[in-house]
Amino acid sequence: MSAVSIFSCSSDDVDDDDVIKFKVIRTSDALRKEVSLPLSTKLSAFKASLATENHFGLSGAPVERQRIFYMGRELKSGGRSLASLGLGKFDNNVLHLHIRPGFSREGIDREGMVKKTKTK
Repeated sequence: MSAVSIFSCSSDDVDDDDVIKFKVIRTSDALRKEVSLPLSTKLSAFKASLATENHFGLSGAPVERQRIFYMGRELKSGGRSLASLGLGKFDNNVLHLHIRPGFSREGIDREGMVKKTKTK
C-alpha cells in the first residue's frame, strides 16, 4: 500500500467558496480550536483570525510569530488562498500552529537563550 492511498481524496467536490472546518492545534500546549473558513481565504487573513480573542488571542498567537503546518509542510505564502496551498484537498483538516519564541527586553536571542549582559 502506498502512502498516497492512506488519504481519501475529496477534491472533486471542493470549491474555493466552500467553508471548511479546520482543527488547529497549538504545538506548545496542545490547545485545540476549531476554525471554519472558506477555502478562498488568504493565508495572511487566516493567521489574523487565529490571533483574535475568538481563537488563540493576540498574546497567545501573534501573527508575526505564527508558523502553520499542514500535512508536514509549512504554509508560508501569505498572499495565496487556502485552496491554492492544498487545504481541503484531502479529508485531513488538521493544522499545527507553532509559535516562534518571542523577544523581550531581558534580551532573549533567537535560540531562546538569555543573552549575557555586562554588569558595571
